[in-house]
Amino acid sequence: MLNSPQQSAPCPHEHAMRTLVIGLTGGIATGKTTAARYLRHFGFGIMDADGLARTVFEEHFSEIRRLFPKIAAHSMDAFRQHLGEEIFAKPEARHTLNAFMLPAIRRLMQKQQQQFEAENVAIAFYDAPLLFETGGDALLKATLLIYAPYPMQLQRLMERNAYSKKHALERIGAQMDIESKKQRATWVVENLTSPEELHRKLDQWREKELSAFLLKEKNKQPKAG
Repeated sequence: MLNSPQQSAPCPHEHAMRTLVIGLTGGIATGKTTAARYLRHFGFGIMDADGLARTVFEEHFSEIRRLFPKIAAHSMDAFRQHLGEEIFAKPEARHTLNAFMLPAIRRLMQKQQQQFEAENVAIAFYDAPLLFETGGDALLKATLLIYAPYPMQLQRLMERNAYSKKHALERIGAQMDIESKKQRATWVVENLTSPEELHRKLDQWREKELSAFLLKEKNKQPKAG
């Protein structure tokens, strides 16, 4: 059972354990960030893919800028803005950036996993909006998708970001189709009404699907002695 934070929170007095990393993803405006924030309360580790990407970008800014010599911007903020427009419009630019960024992000992810293991965190979630698009799911044992159907995504994104319908469609279209993600995910938790309802469904998922998965993983381990 996973009723309390204490059952999955780090304990400094235990021997170091292997942290199980589960992918957490969704589509734009489906509620992934809300889910990550809620799961953190239960002592689960959270690896923020966007945060790791920012760290890589800042640490390797000079190298990244050399990959895109046509972008005339001197400051990091201006370059980041122009680069975002470039990779949004040109798949080849996106491929060039990903080829540099993804290996570096995965190295940071491994370091963070080692830190979680030193702190005896049993389970961590790799919070990545483009988990399937970048092939990150291939490195993980399981994935959790926070799901909302396409029309709901569109409506939420327009309301939340004050986007025009055209702009919202472009943003959603830049990601993998949510139904394709649903087919690839190990588990799907729907977010159709309110944050409170999403929390309730995440509780149900923890108590049933996640508990069953952890038991199955435990039974795979070789018996001592």
